[in-house]
Amino acid sequence: MKASSNLQGGMHVTQLRQPPDSDVVIACTAKRQLMMWHYSPGAAFRTFTARQTWMEAVLVVQPVEGEPSVIYSACADGHVLRWELDADLNADSYRVGEEMPLHDSNVLAMVYSHDLEALITASQDTTIRVHWHNLRQHKTGMDSVQGIISSMEETGVRTIRLGATQRFKEAPAAADESVPGGTTRLAMVEEDPAVESGAPILDVVLSHEGRVTGLALLPDWTLASVSHDRTIRLWDLHTFKLMKTVKDAHETPLQGINYSSSKEEFVTWAMDNFAYVWDAVTLNTKYALVGHTAEVTQARWVEFKECWVTAGDDDTLRTWSPTGTQLHQFTYMGGSVQCLFVDNANSMVLAAMLDKVTRAYDLESKHPAIKYVGHEEVVRGIDYLPEKGLYITGSWDESLRLWYRVGHPNNTPRGPAAFDDLTEGNNIKDREGVRRQMQQLPPLEIPKALQDVKTDLVQLFLTNMASDEMGQRQDSPLVDLSGLGSQLGDLDRKLVKDLEAAAPAKSGTIRRGSKQGIPFSTMSRSQRRASRARHDSNQRPVGVRQMSI
Repeated sequence: MKASSNLQGGMHVTQLRQPPDSDVVIACTAKRQLMMWHYSPGAAFRTFTARQTWMEAVLVVQPVEGEPSVIYSACADGHVLRWELDADLNADSYRVGEEMPLHDSNVLAMVYSHDLEALITASQDTTIRVHWHNLRQHKTGMDSVQGIISSMEETGVRTIRLGATQRFKEAPAAADESVPGGTTRLAMVEEDPAVESGAPILDVVLSHEGRVTGLALLPDWTLASVSHDRTIRLWDLHTFKLMKTVKDAHETPLQGINYSSSKEEFVTWAMDNFAYVWDAVTLNTKYALVGHTAEVTQARWVEFKECWVTAGDDDTLRTWSPTGTQLHQFTYMGGSVQCLFVDNANSMVLAAMLDKVTRAYDLESKHPAIKYVGHEEVVRGIDYLPEKGLYITGSWDESLRLWYRVGHPNNTPRGPAAFDDLTEGNNIKDREGVRRQMQQLPPLEIPKALQDVKTDLVQLFLTNMASDEMGQRQDSPLVDLSGLGSQLGDLDRKLVKDLEAAAPAKSGTIRRGSKQGIPFSTMSRSQRRASRARHDSNQRPVGVRQMSI
């Protein structure tokens, strides 16, 4: 494989080779330098960008079972992008299918209601928006929306948005006094000419008194929301009216909510060092998760372990029993956890941390099963594409990235065997450290611990370089190179022995360009290299792939 005029890390690469059954790519530069890549299973599979704005949340939705999933990404400017599979490329690539300006500022949370077939978003602008992005088919919730317009005008409509402008018309009706502070309005968007009925697209807008930081869908068409106004609110998605409000749920602004369907409970966390677990029916506090010594930043229910997991600014992940007893504690490195995602299908918990790295834990070991490295800014959203076996992350670096899950068939390293072959027979004290360094270094750069080690692969390149310089390059067909390190070592030793044992008829020495001849054992390094190259060009060993540069 040739790489003409290819700059990698400032190096002009002229040749690339990958030994079969290995995770290593070896390259030669125009300056006759040898560089190596080592495959990293924690690198991004795909990267997508669309708008120059931060990504605040990511949501994967499969509207119809058996059809490709749709990806929603929430942006810091209040827009939401809908990504769909790009059928033209046929390479697990996604493109923006629709851009929806739903809010005036950061979109902080998203959920999708399959009952309503609508996207529900929460924003820093204190509003919650129920958005039907596609009315070309009958939507279950539309009958409900059309049916409540008159009742909303009587009980709680504050505002109607006309067209796609930002002009507002105040309605004379007051808010429902039974639920002070909670307001509802209809946002009417311009008519969609593709809709045969000619009915306008209606967005329902609900509101808090502070930024809305979390959403959760509860049974019986109920939506729960939490806000910096320190309230928990339950909304009826049949009528879009406020059902219940819990005031002063925490002593500090609420930061998020997560629902457990198997327990019929939800957890909330704020700027405190504990989290509360609530009964989703009665809205009574059941117990508190107390143990962190700093602010709790994330909390989730883990179905595959039947426990709660929390992350705190005390650099610990903690698991809790369904009764609130602490089970385990894991200390992590990387800074505050910005996002937590539970993958019940593959029994993994993913934590995106302040160091821009996402770590996957199985909650059995305190060490992550894999580290996903590549984002240039903090990761704010994580989800899973089940039909592809890929995680998707959204970051403040304005990109979405796809990552192979742990155990994905396309992400199975070819082994520590490949790395061990590369370092076989060399005195390397910290082999695991070298492996980690190879994963983190820029492509085509040799770790310091290997720079002074002459491995069998490097020796192979040096031999072929000498052969090329003498104009004796001969390409051979590709063959299997299992156990490459040991094979090349044996061939190298056999070649030296054969050359030293060769006995010319007269002098008993091997002639190397002079009348007297020079014994092989006394040759300089360059002379030995040239001798081996000549011998190799005439007697090509069977089972070795010629790699010349």
